[in-house]
Amino acid sequence: MPVQWFLAYRIRILSHSWIVFGGIFLLSLAQGGCGIAGGVLATLISKSVERFIVDSRPQEAHATIS
Repeated sequence: MPVQWFLAYRIRILSHSWIVFGGIFLLSLAQGGCGIAGGVLATLISKSVERFIVDSRPQEAHATIS
């Protein structure tokens, strides 16, 4: 995100347009937020899948001696 903000700043300096700067800045914020949310969701999903795999293993049958 900081690189995108720097480039947005440079574009604002060269074009003298706050609208272009604001658009690039907001898109970079959205991209960063989606990246963080995706990482959190991936972590949660992988933990639940791992738990499902461990819980769905067949149980060993124990022989009882009578």
